[in-house]
Amino acid sequence: MPCSASAFRATVLAGITHLLMTAGAVGAQRSAAPSGLSLELLALDGSLASAALPTKWQVRAVRGKQAPVTSIVDSGAIRFLRISGTDRAAWFVRELETPVDADGGELRWTWRAPLAPAGANLNNAATDDAALRVFVVFARRGLFALRPHALFYTLADGEARPASTTISKVASVAVIAAGRPAAARDWVHVTANPARDYRRIWGAEPPRIVAIGLMQDTDQTKTAAIGDVLRLEWRVSNGPNP
Repeated sequence: MPCSASAFRATVLAGITHLLMTAGAVGAQRSAAPSGLSLELLALDGSLASAALPTKWQVRAVRGKQAPVTSIVDSGAIRFLRISGTDRAAWFVRELETPVDADGGELRWTWRAPLAPAGANLNNAATDDAALRVFVVFARRGLFALRPHALFYTLADGEARPASTTISKVASVAVIAAGRPAAARDWVHVTANPARDYRRIWGAEPPRIVAIGLMQDTDQTKTAAIGDVLRLEWRVSNGPNP
C-alpha cells in the first residue's frame, strides 16, 4: 500500500515554509560546494556532552506544539544525539554554509528508535508520526517558485512499512519510508541518494542541497517516542573522509 503523506505534508507546509523558502533562496545565490567535499553534519565529537544540539544546528518547533527534548548522550563507548517527546513536533536543521551538488554524493546516517510512537502508521494520514525523519531541502528553482522541494526519509514501523510514497509531481514535500528492524534498539545504517529520489519523484534535475536536518513528530498519535542518531554525513564519491 502506498504511503499517504497528506497530513504530514500539510503540517510541514504550514510550519516550515518560511525556513524552506529562506534556505532555498539563499542557496540559489551561493556557489556549489567544491568537488570532493564530504561533510560530517552532526560532528558530535566536537560538541559538549551537556549540549542540547550540536553546533550549527537550530530547532524549529511546529506551530502550536512544543519541540521534543534533545540531548547529546555520551555512553562512554559512543556518543549520539537523542530526540524524545510526547505529543510534540519540531524540525532540527543544519543549513549548509555552502550548498552541495545533489549529484555529487550520498547521504549516510545511523539511527535507531528505542521507542516508536504507539499506533503510528505511515499508510494512514491520521497516524503518520515518526520517531525520526531525516530531511533534505533543495534550493528553490527560480524567482517564481512557491517553495523549494524537500525529501523526508522516515523511520517507519517495520510491520506497517509503506512500499512507496504517494505524491503528485507538483507537491513540494515527499515522504520516503526507510524502515526499522524488529529489534528497535539495534543501530541501522542507511544510505540515501537524494538526487536519484528527486528525479524519481519529480521527474526533473535536482537543484543544489541547501539544508539537511532531523525531525520527530508525535502530534498525530499523541504518544511518546525516542529516536537516536549516531552519525549523519554527506559523503562525496571518492572524496576525503569527513
